[in-house]
Amino acid sequence: MKMSHSTYQAHENGNRNFDSRDAAQYGAVFKVSSNWLLSGEGDQHTADEIDDSQKIKRAVYGAFAAVEAMGHAVNAENISEAAVRLYDLEGR
Repeated sequence: MKMSHSTYQAHENGNRNFDSRDAAQYGAVFKVSSNWLLSGEGDQHTADEIDDSQKIKRAVYGAFAAVEAMGHAVNAENISEAAVRLYDLEGR
């Protein structure tokens, strides 16, 4: 990232603030919004920064939450059953 390890570590630990240039650099590397890094406001990710693995991760965590909301244990069988139900409900 063209910065020293100690600088990155100080930013990460909150011992040193970083500016918009650093935030843009971190945003590009970690695929997060530089505005979110600086202010904590807005979307953490922008639409063009979300790769397929992040989309899958969000979907799986959503499935976990849905299964828990139905009062079931989170396990592969229940996640699969919830996916089938959704598929059927959506008429696919």
